[in-house]
Amino acid sequence: MGLPPLELPSDALVLFESVPAGSTRAGAFRFVVTHDGRFLHSGNDDAGGGPAAPYWTTELEHLKTFDAPTVRAVSEAAEEVRRLPETIRNPPGNESHPTIERITVATTGDERPHSTITNARTRPQQVTKLLEIVERAGQAQG
Repeated sequence: MGLPPLELPSDALVLFESVPAGSTRAGAFRFVVTHDGRFLHSGNDDAGGGPAAPYWTTELEHLKTFDAPTVRAVSEAAEEVRRLPETIRNPPGNESHPTIERITVATTGDERPHSTITNARTRPQQVTKLLEIVERAGQAQG
């Protein structure tokens, strides 16, 4: 299985998508941080879904609003992600639960969005840093 077609909300700063690479899409999730600080999330909780199942069984839902310093930190981390190649090679070996991840950084002006595709095992430090900022903000702000 691969990733769904890119659907980037117009006000997105960052879109992160995580999809199991196995025969089901159960456990897939995505989140968006918008330029105005909204944190939107959706997922796939359909354990019976196979290759023809939808990627997302829930719509993007507004869960939190991050403060301005957090949005700045996300934006700065996103600039580091923008410098990554479009695809990160998988290391040799097998994973028990492989997951494909795509992080897309929206741009301003005439530039097109930049996406990097990786998996949890080869996740670059720049992506980990951005995810940690979002996780900490989500925990700290309720």
